Amino acid sequence: MQSEPETVCNVAISFDRCKITSVTCSCGNKDIFYCAHVVALSLYRIRKPDQVKLHLPISETLFQMNRDQLQKFVQYLIT
Repeated sequence: MQSEPETVCNVAISFDRCKITSVTCSCGNKDIFYCAHVVALSLYRIRKPDQVKLHLPISETLFQMNRDQLQKFVQYLIT
């Protein structure tokens, strides 16, 4: 029995308040439903949350900064 060659897909899922806001997958599937790669990553994230690298949005990072840190950050941006 012949199998299909293995392909690697890059998948990204964005969340806002525990809801999926956007997904991208390099497989090129432009259906109204999520492709199998997005579903697989979602299930993997649920089952093994420590194994998936998360990137916090800049708004969350800024929210966690105190006043002095925010002032230094703004000064850095200005320069």
